[in-house]
Amino acid sequence: MLSLRNPRVVLGFLTLALALGVMGLSRLKIDLDIYESFDPDFQSSRDLHQLRQSYRENSQLIIVFEFSDAASAGDLCRLRGWEREALASREVKSITSLWSQRTPRVDGQKLWYPTTLPDPCTLEASSMPDLRSIFRGSSYSQFVSRRGTQDILFDVTYRNRRFDSHEVAETMEMARDFIKAQGLNARVHFLGAAASRYHFFKIMYRDALLSTLVVFILILALRAIAGTWRSGAILTGTLLFTGVILYGGLGLAGIPVNILTNNLFLMTAVAGTADFLFVTQAQTSDDYNGSFCNLSTPCFFTTLTTMLGFISLNTSSIDLIKDFGNGAALGAMAEWVMIFFFLPVVLRLTRQDRSWIDPKRAWTFGWLRRFVHLRPPATVLGIGVILMVLALPSFFFLNVEDSPIENLPRNHEFRLSTEYFRRQFGWDGQVYVYFPAEPSREKYAKVVGSLRGLPLVMGIEDPEKIASEWTQGQTPIRADLLRRELALSPLWLRFHSPSNELRLPIYLGAQNLTALKSVRDAVSQICGGECRLAGQRVVYLEYGETISKTMIESFGVSLVLVIATLGWLLKRHGRLSDFIPIAVSSLLGPGITLTLMALFQVPVTLVTSIFLAVMVGLAGDNAIQYLFADESDLELGMDRRSTASVLVTFAMMAASSVFLIQTLSPMRILGGLFMVGFLINLLGDLWGLRGLLRAPDALPS
Repeated sequence: MLSLRNPRVVLGFLTLALALGVMGLSRLKIDLDIYESFDPDFQSSRDLHQLRQSYRENSQLIIVFEFSDAASAGDLCRLRGWEREALASREVKSITSLWSQRTPRVDGQKLWYPTTLPDPCTLEASSMPDLRSIFRGSSYSQFVSRRGTQDILFDVTYRNRRFDSHEVAETMEMARDFIKAQGLNARVHFLGAAASRYHFFKIMYRDALLSTLVVFILILALRAIAGTWRSGAILTGTLLFTGVILYGGLGLAGIPVNILTNNLFLMTAVAGTADFLFVTQAQTSDDYNGSFCNLSTPCFFTTLTTMLGFISLNTSSIDLIKDFGNGAALGAMAEWVMIFFFLPVVLRLTRQDRSWIDPKRAWTFGWLRRFVHLRPPATVLGIGVILMVLALPSFFFLNVEDSPIENLPRNHEFRLSTEYFRRQFGWDGQVYVYFPAEPSREKYAKVVGSLRGLPLVMGIEDPEKIASEWTQGQTPIRADLLRRELALSPLWLRFHSPSNELRLPIYLGAQNLTALKSVRDAVSQICGGECRLAGQRVVYLEYGETISKTMIESFGVSLVLVIATLGWLLKRHGRLSDFIPIAVSSLLGPGITLTLMALFQVPVTLVTSIFLAVMVGLAGDNAIQYLFADESDLELGMDRRSTASVLVTFAMMAASSVFLIQTLSPMRILGGLFMVGFLINLLGDLWGLRGLLRAPDALPS
């Protein structure tokens, strides 16, 4: 081997790679806030950034105190004290509640602005206000629960700084501690964008730790396959060094750890296991050095096709997906270099350069030999080919749907709080109708009137309606005075920015992509170019709409690159006559899986959109191994490597099972897709190829 002939040079490169990796780790950014990771070139992202800058706000936290019975005046008085304490936080810009609303009062020549609701600290316990009657039809009716004072809402807005989950956690903890300290018969719910982002942070950190379980799964798998714990220890060390190079490379390249790159170690571990297992299986019939020498070239080309699949994700207009593709390609190459260049040298220097297989303790897997020679009936093979061909029209029937709420487990506290809130308040999401410039009175009235007629709009905060409520029944002079003073108040700045912009908060009865798209399209038609829907959920919507385009483009590009690589290898080995059987069998896996996704309406999300690129990248890997195992006879090559193919597939499926215990449903769906896809890939690469080599007429004419 080249590396063993130049051990000092290789060791020098390893030291340099690890040094750069450690240096890169110090620069690695962790950006698990999905809204901060979105591409600033998208219109929705620019609008969201502009709203934050103009209104000096970052995120919104809705806090609902749910009382078992109607809250007493004493309870409400204590809540007002908690509100003042929470407002003292340096990160909290404002807190809006029903008790912060004011209504002007005129008495002769005297004008003042008392709160709309009386101070609960001055009331008797029995003198509770009827919130529903007081705020019925007002701009703040959406803050009133169907149960009146049994649900008290506070809308907390944070200042325009980088989102800090610790500040949100501090506010939430303050509310929980308040209930305990006061002995209130109540519970508290947290909703809104800030709560969503806070829980997302927690989930990403937790799931990142879960990814390390893949190492233990692989150690157990290798103990069964190789019969030694040493094999698992060698693979673990290899993966850890690869991880340092991978994440160090991300740091040097400026690629942050985000919702997708958070799982790169798991993906790299799966790819690295495939190469390591082929070497391991080769040691059952070859010597130690031969197992590396004979596998380095075919594993290079399988790594190359995997990289091409990941690199194809650069066709996406979403930076998140591009970063994942580039990071995964780096990880794939890093694991190959680590296994075939660095590992042999390290093992020789540590005097561990000997086979890590113990035939006496290794499972024989003799039953596999009966199955690897199976040849599918022509009917079954024909059905598989038809399902593969149906993958093309399946693109138009994919279920592109994503919802931060529905992505959570049914028993997750944020999802439960959201469902409770929807039942009691009638809405569960807030977005804005954003006017980059102040509209005319006529345009404003037309837009607001049309918005009220939209079925999903449960409420609108209308500053003109507030002004009308303030000036109702007043003389023209007093009405002008009231409007002028209202325009100088913090209340007015909730809608009108100092830079002459206007935003109208609207409250929606549903916020999944389908519902939000219908509202956005309706708003676009109503506004006629003068305004548009904006907010964090709108950013998520725009990204959701690019997912299917990303899948189609990356699928096409990776398909061409991988098939071209297979064709070049076949021509180089003088086996071009086998091109059609190998190409078709390699595409059976991704093609059938795509058709099944459309048939069973598997949700396609930002996370699961990367699945096809991974599948196409793995397509043909087994065929490449068979081709290099015996250049003169493809079926003999299959006989030599088919057992390894099956074991590699099972190990990759076991490693992918780690996704199934993650929190977010898209991650669990991705794990299920990988497991099913890897199995279908094996069926196509092994049994499908055997059938196609003997029955070319199984192909549709």
